[in-house]
Amino acid sequence: MQEKLDNQIIRLKLVVSYDGTNFSGWQRQNDKPTIQGEIEKAFFSVTQKQISIIGSGRTDEGVHAIAQVCHADIDKGMLVKFDSLDKLKVALNHYLPDSIFVKKIVKAKSVFHACTTAIKKIYVYDFYMGDKNPLLENKAFYVSKKINIKSMQEAAKEFVGSHDFIAFRAKGSTEVATTVREVFDCRITASNLYNSKTYRLTISASGFLYKMVRIIMGSLIKVGEGKLTTNDIKTLLDNSTEWDKKTPAPSSGLYLLKVVY
Repeated sequence: MQEKLDNQIIRLKLVVSYDGTNFSGWQRQNDKPTIQGEIEKAFFSVTQKQISIIGSGRTDEGVHAIAQVCHADIDKGMLVKFDSLDKLKVALNHYLPDSIFVKKIVKAKSVFHACTTAIKKIYVYDFYMGDKNPLLENKAFYVSKKINIKSMQEAAKEFVGSHDFIAFRAKGSTEVATTVREVFDCRITASNLYNSKTYRLTISASGFLYKMVRIIMGSLIKVGEGKLTTNDIKTLLDNSTEWDKKTPAPSSGLYLLKVVY
């Protein structure tokens, strides 16, 4: 059912980046700092009104975003003092902590919804081996053992396609209509950060289950360690059953890269 907005209300689309290290995830919580909570506080400081923002999805505690998308419905009268949405962006960033930055604000159509109209989300997960690099603390997962990257790259291909990902969903999540998701791309490539040889898992899908990317990453690490095989991954996807030995990779290496509409 199409949502109808009052003629005096406009919908704004925001693109936000953040370092999630010191936040308890995206979703607003009364007693803990969250990304949503901080942005809503900034809106109140700017407009003196309680404004709720809706994100494309909930990132977990410690997870980062390069381009999270959210929307807010604003009364036109609140924007009279701003010559442009760029001025509003500057005002919001003034009240936000340095670890959160609004990159862009544009007017959106009333049918736009940051969560429900998204057709694809892209996450990346950074990890590295060798000498520990303090500059990568809370930014990439340090793997203390030597692991086989080639075997991980082969196993990553198994996730591509439409599968039941129930084995790669954390317990305690909100019930969903289906645990089937379509993965468009899943690959591991080499890179270099702060003079350390690093690796990046890039995964895009129609949607993700609770901690799905971190569990996929943790499973691929097990493949690299020789504790799982590519065939084990295939079997877990084919069986469509719960798996009690799943181990999510730490949140610190995970980034929401992009949301496609």
